[in-house]
Amino acid sequence: MPLLVPASSWNPDDEGLDDWLEGYLRRTYPFVGDEAPGLLADRRILPVLDGLDEVAVAHRRRAYQAFEDAADRPILATLRSHEYSRLVRRGSPLTGVAVIRTQRVHVDDIVAILRGSNDGSAWEPVFAALRSRPSGALARTLSVPQTLALARTAYASPGSDPSELLDPALRRPADLEAHLLRRYLPAAYTPDPRSRAAGLIQWAPGRPVRWLQTLARLMDDVGTPEFVWWRLERAVPRLALVLLAAALGLLSAAPSLLLVPDGDGFAETFSGCLGAAAVVSFFWAAADLPNATGATSLLARSPGRALRRSFLFLASGLALLTTSWLAFGAEVVPTFGVAGFLATLFWSGPWGRWMLTRAILAVRGDLPFRLPAFLADAVRLGVLRTSGSSYRFSHYRLQELLVSSPTTDVHGTS
Repeated sequence: MPLLVPASSWNPDDEGLDDWLEGYLRRTYPFVGDEAPGLLADRRILPVLDGLDEVAVAHRRRAYQAFEDAADRPILATLRSHEYSRLVRRGSPLTGVAVIRTQRVHVDDIVAILRGSNDGSAWEPVFAALRSRPSGALARTLSVPQTLALARTAYASPGSDPSELLDPALRRPADLEAHLLRRYLPAAYTPDPRSRAAGLIQWAPGRPVRWLQTLARLMDDVGTPEFVWWRLERAVPRLALVLLAAALGLLSAAPSLLLVPDGDGFAETFSGCLGAAAVVSFFWAAADLPNATGATSLLARSPGRALRRSFLFLASGLALLTTSWLAFGAEVVPTFGVAGFLATLFWSGPWGRWMLTRAILAVRGDLPFRLPAFLADAVRLGVLRTSGSSYRFSHYRLQELLVSSPTTDVHGTS
């Protein structure tokens, strides 16, 4: 059975190939459990290392060598052709492995594929240009399967004009590809009755592009081509999350004020609340998540599982119970201690930080409130693809465009 694994998450200096694959199997498919080593050893799994050239530059040569050393067993890797050509010229690893290169699409096949998109007649000027110049820039651009898929989506809407591709300003394949990328996202998210029938959400025009830019820039800041939920907190200043967690801890402990019979104990109770907030913030800061490529032990690979893992912060709850008992007596422990424990449990752990970050980014308009639904829609539309719990752009150049361009440019206007 093939197993698609994003190679960008591998640090070969920390983990050997087998250990990394085994860990990925366990994290992504928990039901495999202790069977993971046997599945790999018995060759019942065909690992496909997706984007081997996307391993961090400092570890890339080691990764190439590890892959070549494993070439005596069933294993595949994908990488861009220009990167492989560069390796061959330099005599680097991977020169001794079998190579399968995707073929370019023939002009007749390009015509057949695009004819079903939009009104067939709208493509006729483009078809004529392809047939008259089968080796021209337009034909070379559309002969790449990924770029051909961009063109089909970019001009799928009735009323769009594919003859824009014949603009003399688009003389080079790079210019044509950039033009298609700018048209692609607005076209993919154009409201369509068929989309509603397929269960897709009709997002407000223009908003998905901004949300995807937020994800693309987060990936760029982290230095990886994939998005995983536990890295989302890096999109918000750490101080903002600390202050918000402290405020929530204070609020959750506030009901203990009702248990104080007279005004004399108000100062002590309020001080206790501040102490609870401080403990919440402390344990939040102490529970910093591992970096992108080394996340193994602490991280559950979904927000729901991380919520369960948050019980690791039981010690902080016990600290709050003890503090409340010493400060106010046993009658305050039930309300004050339990409230403080729940605050610590929710807002100090990965799941709490995920929820707080989502709320901040949604209020700012940088991400939707329904982020999981948006990500699922993007996968169904082909904008993103998944591997386990990670998301990445289906076209790597799309991520580059989103990072480097203002939103208006991605919409195809200036």
